Amino acid sequence: MNISHLMFAVALMLLATALAVGVANKLKLGSIVALLVVGMALGPHSPMPLLTAHIDEMQAIGEIGVMLLLFAVGLDIQPTKLWSMRRLVFGLGSAQYALTTAAILAFFVAVFGITGVQWQSALVVSLGLAMSSTAIPLPILEERRDVATVHGRVVVAVDIFQSFMVIPV
Repeated sequence: MNISHLMFAVALMLLATALAVGVANKLKLGSIVALLVVGMALGPHSPMPLLTAHIDEMQAIGEIGVMLLLFAVGLDIQPTKLWSMRRLVFGLGSAQYALTTAAILAFFVAVFGITGVQWQSALVVSLGLAMSSTAIPLPILEERRDVATVHGRVVVAVDIFQSFMVIPV
């Protein structure tokens, strides 16, 4: 691995991200839109990937970034606040997850006519597809300062329940 090429790739990615976030903020689109556009433009599955020599290293850097985001979110949520949200987490969070899983499973049954043992595979896929990403809603809520609002608490509660479900699924 050539460290100078890796550093160039990281610098290029950071520069593109900074420019995209600036443009997105001017257009009042939010930073998440900019990050998604940069990921699509420079990522390994783009039509003309720029950083193909360092895909594994860049993916590792991205995973570290996601871990830091989750760590920061975990630091922000206090145990007393989490305890006060327990009804939302286990009530609304479980209902959202169960209904989304059921809807996706029903879609698979309707489209593919799943019978026999195939329903187990469809259930596992439905459980996975019912999950949402923490990386999208929480930064948007933070950016708009909506974390303490009613809908912000609902989003956080659903996200916490889905985080609990990652291990069993």
